[in-house]
Amino acid sequence: MGDGRYAWVGGANVGDEYMGRHQRLTPWADAMVKVVGPAVQFLQVLFLEDWYWASGQLLQLDWTPRAALSGVSQTVLSLPTGPADRYETCGLYFPHAIHSTKSPFWVTSPYFVPDEQIISALQLAALRGVDVRIVISDDCDQPLDNLSGWSFVEPL
Repeated sequence: MGDGRYAWVGGANVGDEYMGRHQRLTPWADAMVKVVGPAVQFLQVLFLEDWYWASGQLLQLDWTPRAALSGVSQTVLSLPTGPADRYETCGLYFPHAIHSTKSPFWVTSPYFVPDEQIISALQLAALRGVDVRIVISDDCDQPLDNLSGWSFVEPL
């Protein structure tokens, strides 16, 4: 990140398990999204804030706004959440989003360990007719997260 043209968000880990060379964890896939257009500048702000918090250094970035590719337009919500944030943004946003949605609400996470507030919000959404789906890995690479995540399957 830094050229002002593209931003990549998501997971991009490097290791044998991500290259098909780990006996137990293969296949493993991380997912990323390439962002272009005006949302890139906002993502740069988030990256710069986290970089500065961690290193104390200000990076020189290109802040020239660029239009999205011709014919491609999506609404983008960039939800900042990091170590320097004043509020626990995701903890505030996700219950609100689940309570507000009328559209299908699908969750995918390799480490699905919801708190009581999220469980209640998902149950209420399902009870009011929202298509709620939870997609979790059959076998997580973190044993404690694996056991924790599966413990929430039955109530949901």
